[in-house]
Amino acid sequence: MHTHEKRRERRQWETDHAAFTQQEQQRRHQYEQERAAALQVFLKSPEGRQHYEPAYKTVLELYKRREPHRASTAAHEATVARIEQDHFQFPDYSLWALTQHDRDNEASI
Repeated sequence: MHTHEKRRERRQWETDHAAFTQQEQQRRHQYEQERAAALQVFLKSPEGRQHYEPAYKTVLELYKRREPHRASTAAHEATVARIEQDHFQFPDYSLWALTQHDRDNEASI
């Protein structure tokens, strides 16, 4: 009887864990989408353009020498990555997930 109960508990845990994992993957995907959209909005804002233009010009000169066949693309990618790291603010996943949990609870009330 004890073995049967343990197996049942294990199956229940696996079912619950699989559902949590799928939900977590969906939530992480949603986070990445929202973060990418917010970055695009930031890059189009006056502040984002203020950071982008001079950085792009500088980086483009470097890539014209290093990778002339794709200098423009490489410079754009490097500039966006730098701006994202240094100037873009978006909550870390853990904080974002907490706010999502709060929003989900408010919506169900």
